[in-house]
Order: sequence, then C-alpha cells, then structure tokens
Amino acid sequence: MKNILIPIDFSQNAINALDYAMYLFEKEKCLFHILHVYFFDHNKRNKNDLKNKISGFDLAERKLLEFVKELQSKNENPLHSFNPLTKQGFLNSVIREILRTTPIEFIFMGTKGANGAKRIFMGSNTVRLINDNDFCNIVVVPQTYDYDIPDKIVFVTNFKYFHKKVQLKPLINMAKLWNSEIGVFHIDDGEPLSDEQKMHKAHLTEWLRGTLFSFWTGKKTSKISNTVLDLTKNKDIGMVAMMNGSHSFIDKLISESVVDKVAYEISIPFLILRN
Repeated sequence: MKNILIPIDFSQNAINALDYAMYLFEKEKCLFHILHVYFFDHNKRNKNDLKNKISGFDLAERKLLEFVKELQSKNENPLHSFNPLTKQGFLNSVIREILRTTPIEFIFMGTKGANGAKRIFMGSNTVRLINDNDFCNIVVVPQTYDYDIPDKIVFVTNFKYFHKKVQLKPLINMAKLWNSEIGVFHIDDGEPLSDEQKMHKAHLTEWLRGTLFSFWTGKKTSKISNTVLDLTKNKDIGMVAMMNGSHSFIDKLISESVVDKVAYEISIPFLILRN
C-alpha cells in the first residue's frame, strides 16, 4: 500500500491536488493521509485566548472530519482509503514529524500559479517544503491543470551529479503507473559533455533499463527557467521531474529563481525527487 500525504486548507488548489493524486494512483492501493494544520499564536497567554485555541482546534478537526466523510461517501475506488489528520503547529514541522513515523512516498501540494501564487507557493508552504525537507518526494499541482494521463515525464538534469538507482525509483514507479515515457532532458550550454557527465549518463541508461525512456537535448535560452517552460508547452508532456538536495541541479534552478518562475507559470505537475 502506498502512503500519500495531502496537506489541505480546503482551498480549490489543495482539493485539485488531492483529486489529481487519486486520479494518478487510480490503479494502486493507497492510503491518503489528509492533513489539516491549525496554527495558534502561543504568545497569547490569557484564559480567553486559551479557550479560543481549544475551540479553534476543535472546529478545525470537525471541519476536516466532515470533509473526509464526504470524500469517502463519493469515493468509488475500493483501492483508496483516507486518514484524516488534524495537527497544530507549523506545516513543515508537522510534516517532518509525520514522516518520522509514517512511510510517506509522495506529498501532493496545490499551487495557484501566476495569479496570486506568491503567498501560497513562493512565499510560504510549497517552496519552503522543497528547500527545508529533503526526505520526501513532492508533487506540485497547478490549480488550473486539467489533469490527464502523463504520456511523457521529463526528468531535467545536467549529468553533473551521480544519481543512485534508489533515488530514481519514485520517478520510475510514477512512469509505470500509466506506461509513461521518461524523457531525460539535458539543457545544452554549448559545452561538450565531460567524461564524468558521460559516465553519469551511462548510469542513468542502466538504471532506467526496463522502462520506456529516451534522451532529449535542448538549447539553453536566456534562462534555464525559460527553457524548462518552453519544454512544458509540448502537449504530450504530462509532468516535469527534478532532483532535490544539496549540489543538485535544482539548487542552480533556485539560485536563478527558476523554481519561482516555474511555479508561477508551469501548467503541468512538477515532481521534486528527494535526494
């Protein structure tokens, strides 16, 4: 059984991320952990504020239980079950605690995209989760995404870092869900591949053996973000994947504000693989 975590604030973008996760794993036995995090300012110390804290948490818990009850009543997939989790604190800390005790394979997060995404995506939850927590795979789902089977999943890399097969397993498993092709996409910066890069490419060839895959090369435009976004305009591409972690390609993307730009403008799901 796959354990999938869905942080939810009852917004449409969060609900869309949940719907997409259920659609993507339609043929898999899954337990969806539906997480709602309630935050209370602990600097408030008087009795009335303490009562508000308790009643606020109770209301949040009740709202989540009602949401999951309705979700269960509408669910027609016998392979899917749901576990409501109401927690108090900061989202990242709560998720970190859950990951210590539960083998979560993916976290699905919704983002609003270009129309007001900064508070939701770049300013707080999603990118903070990407930057601070390198111990779970994250799928970012744009609110406007009209989800479909991902015919192709693009894995963006520069071949400069060695990836173990276990690091690519979530990507491979994701592709096998719907027999998607993995396109290993290298952004050509005008320099020939070094011997080390060639070796890393050879390892990727070995690790991906047994799956449908191919190698793609694209010319770098003015910024990497523009190159990635241009790539996603291909209608056959249903997901973009990148590796997270120190010294990874995504580090360069963050330094160039690529994650910011991609998060605002990308129109398909964005898979960040844990290192």
